[in-house]
Amino acid sequence: PDLGIVVPSLSECREMTKEYRAAYPEIFEWKTWMVEEMRRRGYAATLYGHRRFLPDLNSPIQALRGMAERAGLNLIIQGTAGQIIKLAMNLIASEMAHYDADLRNQVHDEIWGLVRESKGEEWLDVVAQCMVLDQPLRPVPIVVEPRLIDNWKELK
Repeated sequence: PDLGIVVPSLSECREMTKEYRAAYPEIFEWKTWMVEEMRRRGYAATLYGHRRFLPDLNSPIQALRGMAERAGLNLIIQGTAGQIIKLAMNLIASEMAHYDADLRNQVHDEIWGLVRESKGEEWLDVVAQCMVLDQPLRPVPIVVEPRLIDNWKELK
């Protein structure tokens, strides 16, 4: 069925990839370096030190090697992100009673909860501080955009 989605051709995809690599060469340099490090160590690790051992990093079978490389890179990026949000939520939870607030849900890097309107602005500052406290990405900033809304449907 026609879903109104324009699918680029293979040559357009190649061109977009080429443009992306040219715009962000440091990403591909990091990826190459990180794969070499994972192969040397035999595992991938989050920035907090959680390890996943990947014996197929040195497999003679290219498909297995590629899967292990992708799994390792995913652990480093997504695993670190998951640990950052988990630690932030623990810090936020330790402050909730002081603000008559609570956490209701978390999806990836977004969290939402309830707070009394009279303490809302002050609570946003606490949440923002908890989200960036003790994160391992320094000097790369974590951007936090806390907002007060009346209805969850207003989130974008």
